[in-house]
Amino acid sequence: MKNIVDVTTTLLIEQAMRGEFLAAGRLMSPAEVAAATWADRAMPDSMKQGWFLCGNLHPRMFALAKKTGVEAHWSKSRVGPSGCAYLLFVQCVEDWQHRFVLPLVGEEMRRYIADLGNQPLRMSLANGNLSNALVESCGARGQPVVPSNVVVTDLPKDLPGLGIEIQRVTASLLHPAALAGPGPGLAQHVCVTLVVSNELLAIPDAAQEKMQDVFRTKSVKRFAK
Repeated sequence: MKNIVDVTTTLLIEQAMRGEFLAAGRLMSPAEVAAATWADRAMPDSMKQGWFLCGNLHPRMFALAKKTGVEAHWSKSRVGPSGCAYLLFVQCVEDWQHRFVLPLVGEEMRRYIADLGNQPLRMSLANGNLSNALVESCGARGQPVVPSNVVVTDLPKDLPGLGIEIQRVTASLLHPAALAGPGPGLAQHVCVTLVVSNELLAIPDAAQEKMQDVFRTKSVKRFAK
């Protein structure tokens, strides 16, 4: 019999995806960004460099962000029960927050994090239509993009357990009160983009199939024309 917590978590995730409060995103390397944007003459060359986090905003937050821009950026990390750390990039617009969630596990993610300190990191924030995406620099101005205490762990032996933990952490971040910001008050509305490495998606384990379905359905399309 499935754990009632896991059943509830799965239902919450499915409901959030249907309501566009949760999406799967992508972290693009500088080489991938260059390959995807080289023919885009409308994009300045300076924007074709560095890393890109591709995420999806709820329609209401997207409409606000297009009018006013993103009002605040910040990042932090938290550690799950397995010891896996999660890197969070947060964007604020009025009473909305968007939260990128990156599980920091595996060799591929370790290479990503090591290189993020050497390259610009930008966000592509869309609502289904990448041609109309909002592009912003990532992280608070004057602050490191990645918190100094971040540690990337090796892939654990209990991969199904990690998949369940990622689901639970992601579901918990759908609650506005789950994350307090640096400013006064709490967000009233939240949407989340989960970004996992290709290394995690490629794990050939039947117990991971449900998680892979969550990662891939309604995923953000490739950052390309």
